[in-house]
Amino acid sequence: MEKVLAERLQRQLLAKKHFQSPEETVRWMLAVQGQDYHPALWAIAMRTPGVTKKDLEQAVADMKIVRSWTMRHTIHFVAIEVLTWMMELSRDRMLKRYKNHMLKETDLDTKDLEQALLIIEAALKGKKLIPRPELREILEEATVDTKGQRYYHILWYAAQKGIIFIGPMAGKQQTLGLVSEWAPPSPFTTREEALKELASRYLASHGPATPKDLAWWAGLSVGEAKKAMEMATVTVDPVMEAFEPSLHLLPTLDEFLIGYQDRTASLTEAMRIQLDPLKRGIYRPLLFNGKVVGSWKPIVKGEKVTLSYTIHPNVQIPQTLLIKQAKAYATFFGHHFEGVEQVSEFQMRR
Repeated sequence: MEKVLAERLQRQLLAKKHFQSPEETVRWMLAVQGQDYHPALWAIAMRTPGVTKKDLEQAVADMKIVRSWTMRHTIHFVAIEVLTWMMELSRDRMLKRYKNHMLKETDLDTKDLEQALLIIEAALKGKKLIPRPELREILEEATVDTKGQRYYHILWYAAQKGIIFIGPMAGKQQTLGLVSEWAPPSPFTTREEALKELASRYLASHGPATPKDLAWWAGLSVGEAKKAMEMATVTVDPVMEAFEPSLHLLPTLDEFLIGYQDRTASLTEAMRIQLDPLKRGIYRPLLFNGKVVGSWKPIVKGEKVTLSYTIHPNVQIPQTLLIKQAKAYATFFGHHFEGVEQVSEFQMRR
């Protein structure tokens, strides 16, 4: 198990191997969970030592990296050159899986959705990047009902059909653009070629992993994931022989956990129950040597931040590593680091 953790730490850019720019990191990872914008920025920064928030947001502004609903009905950061073929890979399965749910929840049928797509395409044509609230107003003016969750589902459908992606931020608002005008077309002529590329890059950046892990991560069937892995070609750096002590402040839903269906190598069931009894996935894992040993939380007051944390009673972590990571987090978000504070040693639930 220790070898698996050492290999995953290295391949996920959390030990030894690093890149200089955010786009290189995202390109290597292939996709980084990006539902929540700021935690996603930290996930990338944590894997790109020395990168600033300004650097990362410039990469987003330059659209070297973008966001879209590429897999699992959720938003990811990807390099713009992979956007088209990744959307094509997941499109049919995701539409089949969620279309009836969308109809049940919102009464949106295919006719409604296709009408909305025509309006969206016309509004964005000419390489326009329109803030999300403004695009909603355009749809409403065209008599498209966007109340409740309808607008979210319209945008998801448009993204899944390969029409739109999430562009740079305009203040605090997401912008939306046309995939066809900003992203290059798929370089693959067959689905098998795209699957081979997906599996090769997933194993290089997330391995060791199983077909079930890939199926979960990419939204494929297990059979198709197994076929993809059989075709994959992977060349990676030799894994470090010595397990160097490492500590990481993972954001919620980080790739180090969410990248696998089976997370038991890093997260025991007892620890999961302790940190996430409702199975919502909304907590910040404290990772020590590849294993979740507790959770952490930034306490922000003005420009100052203190890191509070809880930890397993039988685990001791080097304070120097904790403080180094906490300082890096504070620096990245432009806060003044005030220190770390242990809240408690939790009592493990039985």
